[in-house]
Amino acid sequence: MASSTISATLLSNHPRIQKKKTTNIQDAEVDFKVLKFTCHDDGFLTNLGKHCKQMKWLIEVANSPELVDICVTVEKGVITATEVHVEANGLQVYPNIAANKSKAKLNEDFIWCWPFRGLLRGINVPNYFQVHLDHFPDDQWLTCTVIEQYADGLFKVIANMPNARHAGFHSTEVPAVRAVNLRMLHDQQPIVVPQGSLVLQVPKGNPLDVSLFVQHHGSDSSVQSTDKITHFFARHSPAPAKGLTASSQQRLKFTVSQDRKMVSCDKGYNYIRHFLSGEVRCIDRKTTKNFKKAWTVQIGPDARHIVEVEKRHATSNIVTLSVDGEILCEALAEDIESEDGKWECNFRLCGERFLEWEVYQTNADGMTLATTGEVLQSTVFSHDCCVSVEQNIAEATLTIGGLDYANMPERQGLHQEEALRWLAEALMGSFGLRIPYQIDETAPVGLEAVVLSGVSSFQKAQGFSAFEHDRLHRFRKCTFLS
Repeated sequence: MASSTISATLLSNHPRIQKKKTTNIQDAEVDFKVLKFTCHDDGFLTNLGKHCKQMKWLIEVANSPELVDICVTVEKGVITATEVHVEANGLQVYPNIAANKSKAKLNEDFIWCWPFRGLLRGINVPNYFQVHLDHFPDDQWLTCTVIEQYADGLFKVIANMPNARHAGFHSTEVPAVRAVNLRMLHDQQPIVVPQGSLVLQVPKGNPLDVSLFVQHHGSDSSVQSTDKITHFFARHSPAPAKGLTASSQQRLKFTVSQDRKMVSCDKGYNYIRHFLSGEVRCIDRKTTKNFKKAWTVQIGPDARHIVEVEKRHATSNIVTLSVDGEILCEALAEDIESEDGKWECNFRLCGERFLEWEVYQTNADGMTLATTGEVLQSTVFSHDCCVSVEQNIAEATLTIGGLDYANMPERQGLHQEEALRWLAEALMGSFGLRIPYQIDETAPVGLEAVVLSGVSSFQKAQGFSAFEHDRLHRFRKCTFLS
């Protein structure tokens, strides 16, 4: 932690930070996940001071499919000067490509910053914000709807402008508004656009001491926190079918009757309970001699993960941690800030669960319609995991949520459960689930809705044909228009 504080000070005071253009992400959170990290020193004479150290990070930012790939190579000779090579997403960022060199000596600390900007929460929510236009009185704020966020940080809004000659307001599109000119309607606080940065530091005094940080920023772009990237190891749950991103969705579907009294689901009680709780259960544990150990765990009813730790070379202190067959971390203990006397890696297994409700829609008055719609409810989850190795791999431990693998509940045997139908109150009592509503804003309301509902009921009772239904629909539409 001390090194993080010192480096944060250096970053804020450094006069020549190399900064990449801000990357905009389509998410309301700027969350960083280190999907893979490797650190090797391939120098044959490291004991004599010769090094060829290479560090690689593969980082996901806010579930974006475009990963950040960073590679730093440091070559230090016994007599010759230390030279550095830095790449980001396959492009050389040090030394400058114009220098026509693949590596070079540092003349000062190398600091490289990659900023990211997330989406403002509340875009397209009617009248969720207030806007102040530059040439209006200082105390005049207009209720508005933000309809677009630009890549340069500006916003497009629809403002409720006061009428010049009579009472009331009219809608006016303002194509470019600065963030400082927007505030929340409900509490008049400035808007907060999530911002974060990856900051790489290679110190001139000791280029082998490479550090990569995550910084989170406040609404005024000031740095709110700085953490080492080793705090952000993570993997998706369930495991992606291919690669490290695009995890498959976990969905549970409920179908609701028109009177909202009954709910059906094609899954049984135990499945629903496990899906909602996301409980972690142990499946199997294997140890291969003293150099490899694996645990198999289940998260919820559908996600299964294999966590494996090994030493691939008996003479090396490098430990390799893999999740679902893909390397997560391969490094020495000191490369990931482990405590003295142990190799320890903390990571997250994270994902999102969806409840899918098929419900009958209502109009704005709350009247139930004959049409159905789908309502999705999502829950984001994250399980904190830790693999720790002290004397040898055979005695390595895995904890999830602070619970040791040996103390986790065992996976229940697979058996066919009967699909169930629930009274709405029984579903609420058993699982705490409330049936959501979906409103069709375009559906008729008031007297028109009552009349049309009565006509539809009459049609249904009389068994009208599709042709007759269409003729009657046209007739009643013309009647209301007149």
